[in-house]
Amino acid sequence: MIPRIALQSLSDNTTIPNPANALLVYNTNAAIGKAGFYYNSGTSQNPVWSPIGAEANLALPYAKTGNGPGAAFFIENTNDAPTSSAITGNSVDAIGIRGVSQNGRGVVGAAISNGTGVFASSANTNGTALEVSGPVKISGPGQSPGAGKVLTSDGNGNATWENIVGNVAFRASGVQGGGSEILAPGSTVKVAFANQDYDISGNYNDLNASPHSTFIAPVNGIYHFDLKLTWNKPFDIETYDVLTSFIRTRNGNSISVANEYFKSNFSGATKSSLDLQLIQGDMIHIEVENPGASGFEIFKANEDGHFNGRLVLKQ
Repeated sequence: MIPRIALQSLSDNTTIPNPANALLVYNTNAAIGKAGFYYNSGTSQNPVWSPIGAEANLALPYAKTGNGPGAAFFIENTNDAPTSSAITGNSVDAIGIRGVSQNGRGVVGAAISNGTGVFASSANTNGTALEVSGPVKISGPGQSPGAGKVLTSDGNGNATWENIVGNVAFRASGVQGGGSEILAPGSTVKVAFANQDYDISGNYNDLNASPHSTFIAPVNGIYHFDLKLTWNKPFDIETYDVLTSFIRTRNGNSISVANEYFKSNFSGATKSSLDLQLIQGDMIHIEVENPGASGFEIFKANEDGHFNGRLVLKQ
């Protein structure tokens, strides 16, 4: 039988509540708690065994080394109040909490479900919510890092890696022979570019794709396009004229968004450039119209014709 001990105070002047009815127990089982005296600070129906004396608190400074696959120190606060925390570190001018690691991670924050792994805040503009000295890596769920991408945010401040400029670009050169270079009187022809010089983002359909010689916008944004075509005037006509157009197809509807009229009595070239706002899925190709009564041809050589474009600004 465990004796009941009625004491007003112990040697360290710790007072026991209700000393006439206090049950004092000495624990020697380190597996369930630190060795020392405990008393029931709860009730007989719901006992809460609390340490007393020097064992009730950690003596500071406290240091101890462990070696195990789990946590050397674990503490949990199951209260769901916004102000509750499992561990709080506070320092006026020094460091509140420090994490140090040789080859691992000094501090790790993990979000479960909709939680936040690490939250850094500043009360005003005089403070800094987050300061990083050294390299930074941002990856994981919801992120798609890649060479040349830029970290950008939406309207709520959520940041992701995005292609803003530089990763969407193409160039096609030369005109396919075999009849596609011939402009019959009164005809309108879609220009078939013979070669794909480069297509960084994979959004230009070359001669073998459908629709051929067509750029398809991968994202909403401002795009820049350049075009050059060279015309071969036959010897038996005095003049010729040609209308060159950038054709945009959106939701199956095609319209001319820019054109250039050229008339000459010599062989010559037309050059066009434009910035154009496109939405994802818009298609751009080139058409030429011969409104005259005589036919003529487009020069086929790579150096005589090209069609290129790039993303200037993502929106």
